[in-house]
Amino acid sequence: PGVMKRYWERDQEQAISEGNWHTNDLGYFDESGFLFLSGRKSEVIKTVEGKWISPERIEEQFLCLEYIDQGFVFCLSIGKIAAILCISQEKYHHKLKIHADAPIDDFMNNVTSEYTRILSSDIRNILKQLPHYQRPRGIIISNKYFTINDGELTTNMKLRRSTIISHFSSQINSLETSILNSMADQCERPSDFIEPVLLII
Repeated sequence: PGVMKRYWERDQEQAISEGNWHTNDLGYFDESGFLFLSGRKSEVIKTVEGKWISPERIEEQFLCLEYIDQGFVFCLSIGKIAAILCISQEKYHHKLKIHADAPIDDFMNNVTSEYTRILSSDIRNILKQLPHYQRPRGIIISNKYFTINDGELTTNMKLRRSTIISHFSSQINSLETSILNSMADQCERPSDFIEPVLLII
């Protein structure tokens, strides 16, 4: 068997166990025996319910929306799952043209308009496809992309998760406060669909 160059010079005592090369990747085999990579072991997060989840699989679901160009899923300090979604205003405008009653103006200045209603509906449909413990309880919507220059992406376009959390710390704190307030107003049960808190920045 062969290995990628980046793994070749790693400490073999750490990289090899029982004859297998540990790449830190997570995956699963489908019914036909094909292997699918589903994330990185180092990036798995634990929810307040004690569930271990791979953020990449949830991010992939959000990226199914044609106007979401980047997605980042993480765990808040209160143990709830949250996400940051980077939206393409141009692509979102294109989607809204399908809806005759939707205004075509600046998305970020119309957080209570038809813009937000359609966005919330699309996100709701995505979340309903996920197990309840994988559903982000709060979502930050941004029209600013993660970039290499800002240190939020590696040169091969992978997310630098700790850097993104640091750069969005004030917005994340605001999101946590809003989530705690909403939790105080309602009794949450796993069988219920809980509307996520949306923070548009």
